[in-house]
Amino acid sequence: MEDIIASLQKIQTHGSFWAKRSVSIDQLQLEIKGFGQLKLPLSARNSNNLIKHAKPAKFGWRDQTILDEKVRHAWEIPNNKIKIDRSWKQVFNSLLNLLKVDLGLPESALLKADLHNLLIYEPGQFFAPHQDSEMDRWYHRAAIILWRKQDHYPMLFIIDPNHVIKQLQKLSQKRAYVKQVHEIITSLLPYWSCLRGNREPSLIAALFKLALYINDSQLAKAIIEHFDIEVLSPKTASIIPSLQKAYGSSWCLDTFKLWTSSKNHWNSPTQCENLFQTIVNLSSNNDHHQPLTDWLLTYQLQQIKGNNKDCKQSMSRVELLKGTAERINEIIDFINACDVVNNTVMQIAGINYIITESELYPALDLINVLNCFKGKDDLKQRQYPKLFNYILESLEKEHNRGLRHEDDWSIKEKLPCNCQDCAVLTEFLYSSDQRNKIWPLNQDRRAHIHGIIDDLGIAVTHQTERTGSPHKLILTKTDKLHHQAKRRFERIKRELSSLKINFSFTSLRTAK
Repeated sequence: MEDIIASLQKIQTHGSFWAKRSVSIDQLQLEIKGFGQLKLPLSARNSNNLIKHAKPAKFGWRDQTILDEKVRHAWEIPNNKIKIDRSWKQVFNSLLNLLKVDLGLPESALLKADLHNLLIYEPGQFFAPHQDSEMDRWYHRAAIILWRKQDHYPMLFIIDPNHVIKQLQKLSQKRAYVKQVHEIITSLLPYWSCLRGNREPSLIAALFKLALYINDSQLAKAIIEHFDIEVLSPKTASIIPSLQKAYGSSWCLDTFKLWTSSKNHWNSPTQCENLFQTIVNLSSNNDHHQPLTDWLLTYQLQQIKGNNKDCKQSMSRVELLKGTAERINEIIDFINACDVVNNTVMQIAGINYIITESELYPALDLINVLNCFKGKDDLKQRQYPKLFNYILESLEKEHNRGLRHEDDWSIKEKLPCNCQDCAVLTEFLYSSDQRNKIWPLNQDRRAHIHGIIDDLGIAVTHQTERTGSPHKLILTKTDKLHHQAKRRFERIKRELSSLKINFSFTSLRTAK
């Protein structure tokens, strides 16, 4: 043994068994889907808005992953809702290369970091220093598990629910096994909630078919009630008419309501993805679709309004502008879905909403909505004249003001803050002849003005002259102001001409 120890001691290592490196987070920019850019430190309002996009975080206890707010009250946002700015990759790759050297890994080795999720801790909930045994890829375990015969399906369901569900689906199509399938499903119901949050299309489709084949309304509802509205997709929507025929419209509506209730949501319910194709499949060869499609369209518009309200509260002007294309596509999907089932009431409600939210749906971008319906014979009979007139009048009003004069440096922006410094900033922005401002401010007040200008995305540079006390904030209105104004004016001119050519200008204009 002494020889072995002596031999091991002679081995010269090229690295440590652990390594630690730090890097500044200045270049780390996170964007959360539905929330926008994450800016630190978080205000109380933004923290609450961020939690709306999260779900309670589980933690490891022995061989289980459990949820217990008495032990850990925290929230998590999955990595598929988190976007990291590209500039961070270069910074982080340099850090990984240094860690590779620290660990003594060979040159050919690839050290990779996987984004897990974003945790939001309630006050006093951050973990104290502890040891964590979770490992990825480097640790392999194997075990032989034995259980009683009568516990076969519950145990197998815990280990591999997909296999059990597909097996039950096949058995449910055979009359001889119907009673057995009912008994098995009943025995599994206490464990069924573990499927909550599962989005695997094949599993969800198998569950819907199983609910149909068992021919038992109560058991069928118990099978699919633990999910949320996100499971309603074009694929599952094609099964809904059969479920409606088997169990009735009220059964389907009750199920929809369960999917959108607080019981099945850790936070605010989500929208139905790909609404148009979902409505198409829901109404295809189904003469009794109206109660379902009416409810779904009403729900979707409510969610669009609710999400937009949250965005206006938590996002800056720049972030709102970035999301314009997504909101336009979303409303096009909604209006098309209304069109498929001839629901003019919801179509009117949708159009009335977007023309009252000019900050979220600028008139220039609403042309994309109008273009989707170009060439339709019944254009005049629908609500499109109202949308057409709104766009036309908005653009004509702006066009009639003319091109910005080369001596005009005013920026008529309403600031989101009413503090004294913002009042001074507003006076500078509104001034048509003042292009520069030298402003002695302390660090916190400068940072506030920096943030306001960045969030507005206006053509004003802001730099700090680090002389004197306090340092001076130098604001400059740039030539970009006139370049942007010219491009916008020319685009409005083109779009006005195009609107009058591509749409029946006279008939639509008189169809108010």
